[in-house]
Amino acid sequence: MRALQEVSQKFWDDWKAVRQYMQKHPHIIQRSRGSELKSIDQTSMDSFLCDDFLWGWLNVNTRCIYYQLNISPTNPDNLTMCPILDFANHTSTSKHMSPVTPNPRSWPMPSMKKAGDLTFLAPRDVLQEGEEIYLCYGAHANRTLFVEYGFINELLEPTAVLDEFNGEVDVQDIIERLFEDRGTLGTWMKSVLEDNGYWGDWTLHSSPSPAHPSYRLITALRLYHTTFEAASGTNIREEALKPWQDTLLGIRTMVSEENETAWRKSLIQICETLTTRAKVGLSKLVTRPTSFDDASWLAWMQDNIKSLWREEALVAAAVSDSVRKGTQF
Repeated sequence: MRALQEVSQKFWDDWKAVRQYMQKHPHIIQRSRGSELKSIDQTSMDSFLCDDFLWGWLNVNTRCIYYQLNISPTNPDNLTMCPILDFANHTSTSKHMSPVTPNPRSWPMPSMKKAGDLTFLAPRDVLQEGEEIYLCYGAHANRTLFVEYGFINELLEPTAVLDEFNGEVDVQDIIERLFEDRGTLGTWMKSVLEDNGYWGDWTLHSSPSPAHPSYRLITALRLYHTTFEAASGTNIREEALKPWQDTLLGIRTMVSEENETAWRKSLIQICETLTTRAKVGLSKLVTRPTSFDDASWLAWMQDNIKSLWREEALVAAAVSDSVRKGTQF
């Protein structure tokens, strides 16, 4: 749900910017070929334009590919549309085209208006006439594919989540609640994680084997189980924090044996929470909402959501199994 909310917020942020621009430049509306725009009131126009913008935004947003146009690789403007290429459907396992990553030194200078070439290599296997050309949209988790593009990599068998693609579960909402329940201490821990770049983006993965938590999640749980109860003063608290910080620097492999046992136990509990949540989510999808009786896409979309819940349960079970076996991460 958080991922869906983030995409929704992106849309409303973009719409706000476009709407403000149109308000400053009303002649754009007057030059529009849509005669109906010139005869409706402002409120109706906002609704009309927003619907049109949503249609265009969804089309453009799902057909763009990442291309570094700025010095910073994380700049939100690092996107481009590539005619013809945008007809290629996604695959995570079949033979597909591969983008050639540009050399960072070849990126255009800020003063240059023209970007470099966008190059893709053909699949290694020969394509036959009439065969579909695929493109891997990226090593994205199913939840990302779902919220960004509206589909998922199909989960055919229980083992597929382990063998065919990277099953992944986002546990940020669960971990955030853990820190919130610690009150003032949890707030301080959050600031420590933020200062060190480890707040958020906590995930579980089914591959590469063995199934495992992300290092970011391990780091957060280690801090959560670091003992600070007697450390009320700033200097004392910083001293208690040092073993945890040493794990970030590679000086120590763990905070302590007790800490290691504690966070691994918490991880099993998190996996149990995920399993229960997935069961509840699946149970709510047993019946089809009557309000969507005429929606032909509903059954397909429900199957996608069911697969997401199954993936969450499978990954949680696999990670829990790794912990119980004593796997070192």
